[in-house]
Amino acid sequence: MRKWMVSLGAGAAALTLAWSAALADETLHAHLNSIADTANPAHYVIATTEYDIMEPTGDRDLEFFAEGMKGVELIPADASETPEGEYVVLSFPEENVRFDFWTPDEQTGSYIRQVNADGSEELFRAVVPEDAVEPGLLMSAAAEALADAHGLAAPVEALLPEEGWVLESVMGAVWQDDRASLEVFLEDTENYKVLITWGNSAWESTEWTFACDYDAESQGLKAVRVICDEVVTDEAGNETRTNIADSESQAVFTLNEDGRVVIRDAGEEILEGKTFEKVQ
Repeated sequence: MRKWMVSLGAGAAALTLAWSAALADETLHAHLNSIADTANPAHYVIATTEYDIMEPTGDRDLEFFAEGMKGVELIPADASETPEGEYVVLSFPEENVRFDFWTPDEQTGSYIRQVNADGSEELFRAVVPEDAVEPGLLMSAAAEALADAHGLAAPVEALLPEEGWVLESVMGAVWQDDRASLEVFLEDTENYKVLITWGNSAWESTEWTFACDYDAESQGLKAVRVICDEVVTDEAGNETRTNIADSESQAVFTLNEDGRVVIRDAGEEILEGKTFEKVQ
């Protein structure tokens, strides 16, 4: 009898967890659907530590977020699993309900907290389908987009030198070393991008993309991150990319006394110490 009661208790607990997860899914998706109701859209606000409380612009701000949440399963989690750090808040003032979204990392995973009108809290771990985006990243992107729409997000401004090889590169100069080429771009989303393309064959190449900051003292570029892709191009010109690495970087790009761009601390043996000469 005791074994049967234990089994029944375990089954009831599992049923309660499943019901709780289903209820959380239903509650969150119901609120997302209420936002998309064109006839009577629900009132919501998004808040972050950086931008405080932001009202929607009325331009379907969360449409991509609602789409990205499809297929995401919420699993009840213990309160002890609550991540540290900042989170983005999606709040519905009229219902006095809010959802907190933590940006996931490799240690914590993706968590969402539901805070109800009575002050009770429920923590859930998001199980995301393969090739889908984590809810915390989606909500962070939604907050940034809303801040930009309100003119709150400060533009990223790179330090553009008045002269030198960095300026020449941004203006279109290309640097070459044997089968490898180096180009520098100035973008809105990051200060500088250094692209190194290594031709393995007529149809295959390896690309390293370094996100960099300008260093006025050395008049060079210091990388903070690098992405490496293997690129295959077919006869029709279509590219197939395979990501090989995406990591922090300490690479430094400077001009040597011979007027060539030199890489130090590249993190790749094949690139270390290479010198690129400007192509006229």
